Amino acid sequence: EKELRHLVLERKCQEREYVSRLKTITPPDQWAAIFESLMADAKRPSDRMALYHFEGMLDELFAELCRHPSFGSFQCYAAELREWDPPRTRTYYVEILKQEMDAANQRKQYRHIIGYLSDLSAYPGGQKAAKELAEYWHVYHRNRPAMKDELRQAGYPQK
Repeated sequence: EKELRHLVLERKCQEREYVSRLKTITPPDQWAAIFESLMADAKRPSDRMALYHFEGMLDELFAELCRHPSFGSFQCYAAELREWDPPRTRTYYVEILKQEMDAANQRKQYRHIIGYLSDLSAYPGGQKAAKELAEYWHVYHRNRPAMKDELRQAGYPQK
């Protein structure tokens, strides 16, 4: 799994390098057409997100994330998105964490997801959002004692 991650990251770096080199050798008046061509060739949402990110097109990047929700993709761009629009990014983060918890079914997964509540707390208004999300999980997933135990251990006891 680590080797696979390394290969994926290496591929992403190579792609970014390729696009960066392409942009430096392309006359500025032709870059828009080249960029559109790259976007047309980008079949996977993650490829389009990477191109939007490269160009600093955060509105478009966020829209692509909303069309194709992915916790992994969000994590790649979370820092920039948090600077760009903290409230919208925080709201998206809450929704993606809800989806992750809905899909989780083991204590280890619960613990991992609950660990992101501290990241969420770093956003403006994030502490309140983290508490509300923990309360939501307590109510919505009331038949998950292991999850509730992990929430309690993380400092989010049921009220």
